[in-house]
Amino acid sequence: MSKSAEAANIEATHPEIDNIRADINSLKSDIVDLTRHVKAETSASLESVKDISREKIAALKESGA
Repeated sequence: MSKSAEAANIEATHPEIDNIRADINSLKSDIVDLTRHVKAETSASLESVKDISREKIAALKESGA
């Protein structure tokens, strides 16, 4: 029996394999979405830190420190 015939036989006798494939594809998609969200949140957080830093530097310059 060839490898592809064996694989087809395994898939036919174990329908869970299709569920696992679907889960893996869904997981990949979810990871991509999560990565986008984390990047966006990180960027927003960095902008906030930069703004606060600028304000503090300006305040220090005004106080003569």
